[in-house]
Amino acid sequence: MRLEPALQALLQSKDAEIRKLTKDRDGLQIKVAGLEDEVWQLKRILGASGFLAPHFLSLTKGEELILGMLFARDYCSKEALYDVAYPGNESSANSIEVRIHKIRKKLRPYGITIHTTWGRGYLITKEGKLALKQLIDEAAK
Repeated sequence: MRLEPALQALLQSKDAEIRKLTKDRDGLQIKVAGLEDEVWQLKRILGASGFLAPHFLSLTKGEELILGMLFARDYCSKEALYDVAYPGNESSANSIEVRIHKIRKKLRPYGITIHTTWGRGYLITKEGKLALKQLIDEAAK
């Protein structure tokens, strides 16, 4: 059975659209995979991935990300901590302060302190990082 020319043209047009959309979808999937890889690499540079706190500290995932950044860097701005702890989310303005408070409370028994540096952000001293590294090493045994 032969289709009318108008229907034949419409069928070909729709078939071409489907092929284009399929190609676009595949391209987008590749692009998304590349962006996910870039985000992972940036988190690694920031110190936000690959850090495993001792389980006995009972940190949440967000707290562990924040502590990992503080451990890996000289200091961290509140904005950088927020971007890593709440990627793509809108949360309350004091949510980082609340998490820092909870982390401080969990680290206090081990003599590790998170300091606030006005205008710069938060930091853990070299001594605090050494103490934290000892905790991590002991937990790994």
